[in-house]
Amino acid sequence: DLATAGRHLGSLRINEYAEQKGDPALMAGKRRWIAHVREAAGPDLPLLSAVAVRPKATPELIKEGIRIAVERQKARGEDALFVMGAADIACPPFLPFLPLFLETMVDEPSLGERYMAATTEGVMTILRAELDLGVDGILGAEDWCFGKGPLFSPQMFRRFMAPHLTRIADECHRRGVPFIKHLDGNTTVLLDILVDE
Repeated sequence: DLATAGRHLGSLRINEYAEQKGDPALMAGKRRWIAHVREAAGPDLPLLSAVAVRPKATPELIKEGIRIAVERQKARGEDALFVMGAADIACPPFLPFLPLFLETMVDEPSLGERYMAATTEGVMTILRAELDLGVDGILGAEDWCFGKGPLFSPQMFRRFMAPHLTRIADECHRRGVPFIKHLDGNTTVLLDILVDE
């Protein structure tokens, strides 16, 4: 029961994206559900309602969700939570696209470079919108490492990934916002490139 659990939690995150389908009835249902959770968990437990891109989401719905999160947290003053946006390079880390992308990097490198440039341009549009809305930081969470090392060589990373990752980080830093890069796995051979380039 949430009333009991709430005494042992630092915050509660709601992963339910009904509002991103754009259906007013689903949105009203989510508001009722959040109010129920708030009442059961107690007024002091920070309640985080996740905002993430979903296939049926529209840019307007996503922007509105971010705007609401930022405004609510700014109004809390010193008690505000850190509102994170999201932006990262679009390296396809999963099947069936990863083998195709790796082959493209070797067999048709100019196509791989064009892919990275085009997808990064799309990411930059979203990133700028998040920064304009006032997020406190940006998280890049695309994984491209296994436990033993990265999915590609440092040379391939330097050519195909680093320039685009730098572009994202530079835009964040230009606006005075931290860019936090999350990676699973062993990044040791890429660390110098990640930090210095």
